Amino acid sequence: MGEFAGAKYRDFSASRREYRAQMRHRAAEMQRASEEQARAEAERAAAEAERAARQAEEAARFHAQAQRQSSGLDAQTEEAAQARAMRHAAELSRRAASERMEAQRRAEAVAAAEAASRREAREMAEARASAERQAARYEQFDTRRSRLTGPQPDSRVPGEISDPYTDTPQPLPGKFITSRACMKMTCFRSGILRHGTFG
Repeated sequence: MGEFAGAKYRDFSASRREYRAQMRHRAAEMQRASEEQARAEAERAAAEAERAARQAEEAARFHAQAQRQSSGLDAQTEEAAQARAMRHAAELSRRAASERMEAQRRAEAVAAAEAASRREAREMAEARASAERQAARYEQFDTRRSRLTGPQPDSRVPGEISDPYTDTPQPLPGKFITSRACMKMTCFRSGILRHGTFG
């Protein structure tokens, strides 16, 4: 029974381990959801920037064609418009590339959070199983102890009051003991009571 020694002091380390795993699992799930939302937003921003960049490139090609068909001031105007459209398209392309990189970074963070969530879920399951084994061991110990010791009668008398400093019994609440009864009890305890001494 050595493994049950001190079992009255319950060990709740497995339950605490499960609780901490639950907290970490919850945090990992919240992190995963946050990173997933950020990844989706980056993907959406990248798609919008790429679409705008294509439109700017189309505008630059339009102004280039118009420049070839124009002359003089109109040609200069179309050339300036083409340059602006190309600069805008280049800026939008850089923005789209940056958003794509951010989306990739967020996707990696999502994968890391998912891995952490799975890890903490396994930890929760292991801790729960350990807590259940602990509870089963404590229940087994209590059962064995009850079987070995058997029922324990209650030796106390309801309402009994004792004084460790005197042999004189103390009266119960609401009852009185005569001096003659006290003498009988005292003599009985001293071993000098004789039959018929007190009538």
